[in-house]
Amino acid sequence: MEADGKGEQDSSQGAEAKRERKSREKRERALKEREGKVKADLERLDIDIDRSRMGLNKEEGEQLFRCALSSCSHPVERFVAHLRDISW
Repeated sequence: MEADGKGEQDSSQGAEAKRERKSREKRERALKEREGKVKADLERLDIDIDRSRMGLNKEEGEQLFRCALSSCSHPVERFVAHLRDISW
């Protein structure tokens, strides 16, 4: 009879160890999944930040270019017209 009790105890410990292992594996998978989501979100955020910076810089550059172009448009137009009139 003593052997039967010991066998039941071993099988219950084995079942408990199996449940614990499955639980640990499930937690590890969940953690990896969350880490992957966070990494993907951070990458998207970095891309959005880069796009914003490019957009801001582009707008600044366009503003400066427009300003420069409007302040000297007449001499440029005259110069281009003069080049067209020259017979090469």
